[in-house]
Amino acid sequence: MMHTLWKYSYYGYLAIVAILIFEGISRLSSNTKWAVILLAMAGLVLVKFFITRRFRKKLEERHQQR
Repeated sequence: MMHTLWKYSYYGYLAIVAILIFEGISRLSSNTKWAVILLAMAGLVLVKFFITRRFRKKLEERHQQR
């Protein structure tokens, strides 16, 4: 159960990215500083998602070799 939960929990990063991009675009015309910060945070979270996914795949491959 817990393995399955952790396997899919990192897709929450994509939900956070979507929210940050939406907020960043919606604030782009009114508050440019916050929009840039939100879009930069979305980029960082997206990088974190790919790093986590890659690391997770490596762990699963290592676990299957045992």
